[in-house]
Amino acid sequence: MRISYHFHQGVIAAVILAAGTAAAQAGATHGAPSANLDVYRLGYTATHFYRQEHSFDSQKGWINGIDLQKLYIGNHFYYDSDLGYSAGSAHYDGGVQYVNPNTGQVGSQPYSTSIDEKLLTSHVDMGPVFRLAGGRDAIVPFIGIGVRYHYDHTSTGRVTAPGFGSAPVAASRDDRLQAQARFGAMDRFAITRRLGLELKGLATYNFYGRLSNTQYSGNYKGHDWGYVGSATADYQLTRVLGIYARASYTRVHTSRIQLSQTFYEPSASSGVTRLTVGAQAHF
Repeated sequence: MRISYHFHQGVIAAVILAAGTAAAQAGATHGAPSANLDVYRLGYTATHFYRQEHSFDSQKGWINGIDLQKLYIGNHFYYDSDLGYSAGSAHYDGGVQYVNPNTGQVGSQPYSTSIDEKLLTSHVDMGPVFRLAGGRDAIVPFIGIGVRYHYDHTSTGRVTAPGFGSAPVAASRDDRLQAQARFGAMDRFAITRRLGLELKGLATYNFYGRLSNTQYSGNYKGHDWGYVGSATADYQLTRVLGIYARASYTRVHTSRIQLSQTFYEPSASSGVTRLTVGAQAHF
C-alpha cells in the first residue's frame, strides 16, 4: 500500500507539472483575444512586377525574394519597419527606334527580350493606437517614410528593320531611386487568441526621384502619388513561434524625366503584387 500511495503521488505530481508546462508554453494565447502584437517576421515573397511606358513598351514577370519585418502594436503605440528584396528575370516588350538610311526618317521596330529585375523596398511607419472591442481591435492612423530602388538590365540583342537590315541593339541599364512619404491607416483584429487579421491601406507621395542609365541621369520633375493595400493573417503556434501570410498590391506612377536636350525617360506606371508566407517570432 505504501508503494502504491507513493506511486499515485508521483503520477499526480507529473500531471500537474505537465499541465504547468503546457500553460507556460501557451503563454499569451490564454485569456481574452488581444490585438497587441510584438513580432519579427521573415518570409519568402513571390513578386509579380509590371511597368508600362507609352502604350507599347512594357516589362513584366514573376521574381522571387525575401521580406523582413518588425511589427509592434501596443496599447498606445504602433511601429512597423519592413525591408524587402526581390530579383529575377522578367519579359520586355517594346520598340527600337532607328533611322532609315534610304529616307532619313525615324522608324520603330517591335523588340522583345528578357530583362533582369531587382527591386528593393523599405519603410518605417508609426502612429497612435486606438483600441476597440475590449482591446480585441486596434485601429492605427500612421505616417511614415519609404525608399524604393528599382534596377533593370537587358543584354545586347538584334533587330531587323526595313531598309536597314539586321543590326545590334545595345544593352541597357536603368537605376531608379525614389523616396516616399506615406500616409494611411491599419486595422488589426484578433479573431481568436491565436489567429489575427491585419488590413492596411496607404497613399505614397514621391518627394524625390532620380534615374541613371548607361549614358545619362536626371531627377523626376513631378511629385507623384501612389497607393498600397495589404491583408495579413497570422497564427500563433506556440508562445514564441507563429506563421503568417500576406497579399499586397502597390501602384506607383513616375513622371517624365528630361535626361538631356533630346533624350528623356517617359512617364510610366508600375504595379507590384506580392504574395508572402513566412514565420514570426513573438516577444
